[in-house]
Amino acid sequence: MLERIERINVAETSVECCIQIVKGAYAESQPRRSRNGTRKVPYWWNDEIGRKRDECISARRDLVRGGRRGQTNEERNEAKEQYKLIIVSKKKLWQDVCRELDTDVFGEGFKIVTKYMHTGQNLGLTKEMKQEIVAVLFPQRHETWIREDTVKEIEEFTKEELEKAGESMKSGKSIVLYGAPVWKRALQRKRYRNMVDGVQRKSLLRVASAYCTVSAAAVQVVTATPPLSLLAEERKHLNDATSVDIWVNECERNDCNPISFYKPQGQKLDNFEDNDFGLIIMNSVR
Repeated sequence: MLERIERINVAETSVECCIQIVKGAYAESQPRRSRNGTRKVPYWWNDEIGRKRDECISARRDLVRGGRRGQTNEERNEAKEQYKLIIVSKKKLWQDVCRELDTDVFGEGFKIVTKYMHTGQNLGLTKEMKQEIVAVLFPQRHETWIREDTVKEIEEFTKEELEKAGESMKSGKSIVLYGAPVWKRALQRKRYRNMVDGVQRKSLLRVASAYCTVSAAAVQVVTATPPLSLLAEERKHLNDATSVDIWVNECERNDCNPISFYKPQGQKLDNFEDNDFGLIIMNSVR
């Protein structure tokens, strides 16, 4: 008798377990609803759109009941009117948000923007780790000490020493500046000048996005670019200014020490070699 009772209890327990499992599976398979039981209304929703939506649904149901015969235009017109009302409502609300920005910076526009902004995941850094990161990114440095300018007496040198220093300068010269005499002589010939002007005009037309009928002079004005002949002449003038002979003649005319043309502040000028004279002259020209 006791064995039969135990078997019945086991069977009832198994049935209850099966019922709970089935109920749980059914609950998980159903779509979840919001806590308040109502769906959130879109921001552009109003009573007029609600009434038009009911009319659109009614027209769609009549169309389905009638087998989609005879009432197609009515349902289509109702849907178009509903769409127009939604567009008008969105436009009006957007204008209201733009006007509100002038009076309330932290109004609806601020809420719309901050809704999509996130601070990110908290890394859980300790105070020591934060201090270590800051120390690596922003290392401490010693304060910069500004040295006082010192002026020292420099021994005078002769014309021969200046010429020797100019001749001992390095031979590596830029073609832009030191090739200026060659450019100047070449541009004196009309054939070369027309060739260079054509290349310059095509380049400036591409930069200015102008029409092909624009003249070379006009496109130079638009792009604020000087002619190549003028550039070559200016470069030749600079090249002539770097000549050692001009400096020597200028020193003889003024009857002064050439080193007086260039006295940099805060720079040591003693114990320099012959080549340093040429560098000083070049720096003063620049």
